[in-house]
Amino acid sequence: MKLDWFTKALLIAILVAQLFILLRPYPTPSLAQEETKSQPPVQPSSTPASKFDHLRFIAYPNGSTGVFDTTDGMLYLYDTNLLNAPIARQLVKPGEPMKRVRG
Repeated sequence: MKLDWFTKALLIAILVAQLFILLRPYPTPSLAQEETKSQPPVQPSSTPASKFDHLRFIAYPNGSTGVFDTTDGMLYLYDTNLLNAPIARQLVKPGEPMKRVRG
């Protein structure tokens, strides 16, 4: 079987990539321990809660974005540009249909 120059070049490129992956240095546990010793310990955040903590964001496959407000049960559905929310629904009770507010 005779190989043309493109096939040879492709096989050599694959071989070089495999050798690069095989021969790259692996981190050792001692190196990982040294890195963690040099870093300062992580402290819990003492900042007050954000004013947006009660919001939950939902991404839809069509590009629109939903924002659910957990304080009043409102769901706002924004368009792909996040310019307006043509649809708004309110969750009155879990398991029941949502109440139509707008749209």
